[in-house]
Amino acid sequence: MATIGGSRMVHLETFKELVSALLVLLAVLAVEALYALYMVAHGVNVQVTSIGLAGWKLNFPLITILVLGVITVVLSSWHYAVREVKVVQVKPAKGKVRFHDLARRMKIASLILSAFAVTLFPPYVIGSNWLCSSMPQLTGLRATLVPFLDLPALWRYLISQNLSVLIAALASIIYVHKSRKPRKTKAK
Repeated sequence: MATIGGSRMVHLETFKELVSALLVLLAVLAVEALYALYMVAHGVNVQVTSIGLAGWKLNFPLITILVLGVITVVLSSWHYAVREVKVVQVKPAKGKVRFHDLARRMKIASLILSAFAVTLFPPYVIGSNWLCSSMPQLTGLRATLVPFLDLPALWRYLISQNLSVLIAALASIIYVHKSRKPRKTKAK
C-alpha cells in the first residue's frame, strides 16, 4: 500500500476499519440482546452449563453459543461485502476530507443488519394479539403464522435466528454480485 506521509495513512485506514467493525459489532449485539431477552421473556428456557479449564470453573448460558454464532455470521457477511466491493477512486476537492470508505462500510452494515432484523422480528409482531386487534386486516396473515407460533419457544428461537442469518448472508452475497455488474451509462 502506498502511503502518503509515511505510516499515518496506514494507521488512519486501520482506525477506520476498527471503528466501523466495532460499530457493526455493537449494532449486532444490540439486536441480538433485544431478541434474546424477548425470547427469554416469551418462554425460552436459559440453561447454564459449566466448563472446567485449568482448575477454573466457567459458568455460562448455552444461549450464548447461538448468539456468538449469529454475531460471527453477520460480521463475516459484512466483512465479505466490504472486502469484495471495489471502491472507485475519485479525486477529492482540495481541503475536503473523504469519508466515502467509512460511509460505504456503514451502508453495507445497514443493509445486512436491516435484512437480519427485518426477517427476525416481523413474525412475532404480526402474530401478536395487540397488532391484530388494532389492524383486523392482518388476521389472515396471522393465521398463516399460527403453525410457527405454536412451536415450542426454543424451536421458534432457533428457526428465526437461522433463517434471519441466512437471509443476511444472502443479502451480502447479492449486494456484492450487484455491485460487480458494470453499470450502463447514458449516451449524450
